[in-house]
Amino acid sequence: KKKKKKKGTHHLHYNSQMTHSYGYPLALCGLYTASVIVAVFLFHEWSDNKWTHRLVMGVEYTLIMMCVLRIMTTCCGKVTTRDRGSGRCSKCEIQRPDRSHHCRKCNTCVKMFDHHCVMLGTCIGSDNFRPYALLQLYTLVFIPHYFYSVWMYLNPSIAYERPPLTLTRFGVGLAITLLSITSVVFFIFTVDTAIVTYETISKNQTSHERKYLPEADYDTGSLFRNISVFMGSNKCFWLVPFSSGEADSHANKAGRL
Repeated sequence: KKKKKKKGTHHLHYNSQMTHSYGYPLALCGLYTASVIVAVFLFHEWSDNKWTHRLVMGVEYTLIMMCVLRIMTTCCGKVTTRDRGSGRCSKCEIQRPDRSHHCRKCNTCVKMFDHHCVMLGTCIGSDNFRPYALLQLYTLVFIPHYFYSVWMYLNPSIAYERPPLTLTRFGVGLAITLLSITSVVFFIFTVDTAIVTYETISKNQTSHERKYLPEADYDTGSLFRNISVFMGSNKCFWLVPFSSGEADSHANKAGRL
């Protein structure tokens, strides 16, 4: 005889399938780390205020790593039995809060589902949206700072100060070339995604809603309240790459504001 499945437990199978992929995130961390090492070397070559530049670059790098690690180690906001809502997932067979969506790659429902990020190996939802948005912001500051160090290093006006060419300096030159090409491509990609991210935040939308549910209108009429849904109600923590729990509570009410 076939055993009957207990009603309300089917979703446990789907939630258990949710895993993180660490390959791409680690490669991303490697790119940032290599950029910092090269930039620090270049600051030593040309800058009189090298410790100032190193400190600024170090702060930028630390904030970026905090964002990446936070995204990698934090649950995206998957729906659990404690969550209640008017919606129902036909795949998980559970009730879910408004604005939740089932991710086919993670096989689970995610609150305030934005998208599944291949580069970070996880879904972007209510619990990790803030560090994701800040990662884009900090990257848009970090990469131009890196290119500034490269440009100053290649500036003809300070060429006479450079020591003779050595194997080490040749390796640095090769690293600069490869990192610069990669950084340009990554910078363009980040600009494109950041425009979409911050445009949707300002309208109280997720990327998923913007693409698949354009008729859904969650705009509260206030830019501050729209941003608060994703970043938390306390403006002092908007630039801190940690979830405060406020964004999640707002997310559950976002569809009824």
